[in-house]
Amino acid sequence: MRGAGATWFARWGGPTYVKTQYGSFQTPADSSNATFVRIRGSQNPSVCVNMAEIGAKLQALSEEFTKLQQDLQEAVQSRQKLEAQKQENLGVQKQEFAKLKDDETIYKLVGPVLLKQERTDAESTVSGRLEFIDKEISRLEKHIKDLQGKMDKKKTEIIQIQSSAQAAAATAAAPQAAKA
Repeated sequence: MRGAGATWFARWGGPTYVKTQYGSFQTPADSSNATFVRIRGSQNPSVCVNMAEIGAKLQALSEEFTKLQQDLQEAVQSRQKLEAQKQENLGVQKQEFAKLKDDETIYKLVGPVLLKQERTDAESTVSGRLEFIDKEISRLEKHIKDLQGKMDKKKTEIIQIQSSAQAAAATAAAPQAAKA
């Protein structure tokens, strides 16, 4: 049974002829072995999309999503490393400097050499490192948020294409099931 606006597909030994409520049209002659469906919600309702093209688009979106997942994982690992460095520097700042007596000497490891350093220089170096680490953590958190947003958009796009393709395939299969 065809309702108003139903789309039907017919194949006569070559190109596919498609009739919609918006008119009839012939698909390209080189597509005789392809399956065509109309994607719901397209701006041009009479647009006919090859299922192979849908598969290719889904594959490309899936690869983009996987790349975003990898980027997110790398960003999270970088943030974890920075957090560990921050904890180490906080430990030095709060515990090690607190244990030092005024007359004790501080040495800084530069390559294979230990160099004598003033306490104020050491404290400012550690404070500077902490500020830098905090800025990097903030930058990475923003980057992680951006990546998560991009991943959500890709996931939504993949789901929309999959559901449209499934609905269109079901619509295309319904007339064939009615014949049987």
